[in-house]
Amino acid sequence: MRAVILASGFATRLYPLTENQSKALLSIGSEPLLSHVVRMVPEDISVIVTTNKVFEVDFVAWTKDSPRAVTLEVENIWSIKDCPGPVGSLEKLIRKYSVREPILVLACDNYFTQDLSGFISVFDGKSTLIGACYVDGFREASWHGIPTIDDSGRVIHFVEKPIPSPNILVSPMCYIFPTRILSLISNKDIMGRAPPGKMPRAGDFIAYLVEVGEEVFAYQFEENWKHLTNMGSYYKMKGGE
Repeated sequence: MRAVILASGFATRLYPLTENQSKALLSIGSEPLLSHVVRMVPEDISVIVTTNKVFEVDFVAWTKDSPRAVTLEVENIWSIKDCPGPVGSLEKLIRKYSVREPILVLACDNYFTQDLSGFISVFDGKSTLIGACYVDGFREASWHGIPTIDDSGRVIHFVEKPIPSPNILVSPMCYIFPTRILSLISNKDIMGRAPPGKMPRAGDFIAYLVEVGEEVFAYQFEENWKHLTNMGSYYKMKGGE
């Protein structure tokens, strides 16, 4: 297994904080949020971190202080209009590195304190596994995917970032894709799920898998995760470590 942490976006909702800095490198306590996310990945799993050309220098500097060695993948992205979205970024990585093993996919903007070893231990190597957790309210929930989970833990319905959200049990971007699913990761099959003028979101791909009958299971984390979306969430995250 290898891990991919997606950090190629521009986080315009966090302006002016992110006009000249990636949100992944904003400080939460004594370290950048990205360092905290990296720390949650077990040491025996190699980590790839994506970024864009605008923030390349900052990420290169960050790698020198990273909690562990990572592979930095700089995408040829100079503005938000160039972004392929998380699904497009994953597709490119899979091709470039000829990935033939399961991948753990994480966002760069979630804060949580429970390491991922328990989540990973549940992965059966055959079915897609997604993380699930509660968040603090319906407004925060609308920034995540909303899974419907049956008694066996199987996801039977999934909708990405509904407004208003019907639930506060959400699925942040914390997924494990088995090897056989990797060939399905592509923007082309899910373009219709994206908001107008946008590229597909990570949860759009999860919704697609559920819809076509692929087995997707959920693992529920015990803690409420925090998600960095706007200035209010940033100040809340800084005060609620």
